[in-house]
Amino acid sequence: MIHIVWLKIFIIFIVGFVATFIGTTTGGAMLLILPILIFLGFTPLVAIATSMFAALGANAVGLYRFHLGRKVDYKVGIIAAVFSMVGAFIGANIVINIPKNILHKVIAVLLLLVLTIIIVKKAGLKEYSQQIVKKGYSLVRFTIGSILFLLAGVQGGMIGGQGSFENYILIIVFRKTFLEAAGTRKIASLAAVIIACITFGYHHLINFEYGTVLLIGRSLGAFMGAAYGIKKGDAWVRQIFVVVIIIMAIKLIFY
Repeated sequence: MIHIVWLKIFIIFIVGFVATFIGTTTGGAMLLILPILIFLGFTPLVAIATSMFAALGANAVGLYRFHLGRKVDYKVGIIAAVFSMVGAFIGANIVINIPKNILHKVIAVLLLLVLTIIIVKKAGLKEYSQQIVKKGYSLVRFTIGSILFLLAGVQGGMIGGQGSFENYILIIVFRKTFLEAAGTRKIASLAAVIIACITFGYHHLINFEYGTVLLIGRSLGAFMGAAYGIKKGDAWVRQIFVVVIIIMAIKLIFY
């Protein structure tokens, strides 16, 4: 029994580190973490709540590292954070009140949705971001961006993994480069996670023991991943992400 517990701790730490090392720039770390927690025996709600708790460390450390690299636009980030917090509160309460038999299918659909965004954006988003020169923002852009961050916050409050969506918003609407988007979105993500954690904590859904292990793994992964910048060598790991998520989505929908 003791060996099983230590094995579980080891798996949770490694998954948190690897997923966040890759996802701290590209987004989508939750895509691997959430299915693995469910596979290890966590109920969907506890898996979501515990992964949210661990995301506190990942986002805080990632924000600090990108801040050192001067890749954070605080003006845009704070506005995004306000709307993300509202969305996260809505999303967390939605997922808490969804009937359990429906929750599995909702998680599966959202996982596949985020996975689709990551696959589609991979082809040209970096190249698009590198061509951006103009940095001015109109009132229209701020309005559209704020609404989109509200929607991203809803998704973030439900299962997390909104980082890829936030990258899209910051690059296309706010004209950020890929790394600027990765750094700036940490403010919104951190704000959303704080609200979600307060909500889940109030309902006693966070497993703090395993969550602390995951938090440490994710924090280390965020620091090293932000510093490394995620080079082309991560392609084979992303393929593992795709396979695991599809399998877990099928399991959640049909079993």
